[in-house]
Amino acid sequence: MTLLVLSGSCKHDMRLINTNTGEFETFWDTQRPQYAILSHTWGDEEVSYLDYLFLTSNLPATSAGVVHALLKTPRADSAGIRKIQNCCKLANSRGFGWVWVDTCCIDQSSSAEISEAINSMWAWYRDAAECYVYLVDVSAMPQRDTAVDDLHADEAIREQFRSARWFGRGWTLQELLAPKIELFCNNLWEVIAEKSDIGEELSKITKIPLVFLDGTVSPSDNKLCSIAMRMSWVSRRQTTRIEDMAYCMLGLFDGLSCVYNWRFSRRVTTILSTHGKRPWTSQAYLRHGQLLS
Repeated sequence: MTLLVLSGSCKHDMRLINTNTGEFETFWDTQRPQYAILSHTWGDEEVSYLDYLFLTSNLPATSAGVVHALLKTPRADSAGIRKIQNCCKLANSRGFGWVWVDTCCIDQSSSAEISEAINSMWAWYRDAAECYVYLVDVSAMPQRDTAVDDLHADEAIREQFRSARWFGRGWTLQELLAPKIELFCNNLWEVIAEKSDIGEELSKITKIPLVFLDGTVSPSDNKLCSIAMRMSWVSRRQTTRIEDMAYCMLGLFDGLSCVYNWRFSRRVTTILSTHGKRPWTSQAYLRHGQLLS
């Protein structure tokens, strides 16, 4: 198995959204403030970086913020705008002044910026103060008189949660593993669970051992997590573009880096197609503190 390994670490800048004004600001690693980050599945009305610049270019930065002013624009009712707006609202309500949303915080017209973002993705999710997982296909609970954990209160919600599209997408694998604090939200942006509270449930859904979900063991630890195990996690997921199956697993291999081009993607997708024919196993056993596959 051949992987492209680059020694050393790279420092990258990061474009964040101000949760009060809705405006972009770029920070270097050493200047970066605390921020929240969004994990989600893409829909048909996502807002790109250029879309967002256009939508916010002539809007007043009122005390309510540019994000709220977007309600008056022709695109205000799009699902993509609502997603950004609600992510900003949630982060702001929890005391965070900055958020990162992949749809608009990466300039998709720049291959260099895409490469930089892909190489930085694991670190960005790992370093986020909080990660919000937006599950568009998980419904809200009926109104109740007392606050109850949605995920544990209703079996129908639990089944929707288990079947959520988010668990089957390639990019969301590292977005599940990397964050320290992760909140799961239903389609009304109500927090229904926290990763630390539902580790066993997540392990059953994803077939990923709990020690990797709770951060006890890093999935990039070659001594405690075999390549076969990591590849088994990837093999259960899908991406819209075939080449993205190569890029979405970079964070699982410490030191693995890429340039966003077809040569690298062809190399890794060949690995996936070849080794995917063998029965990758996700069974792991803890013996004397050692994780084996």
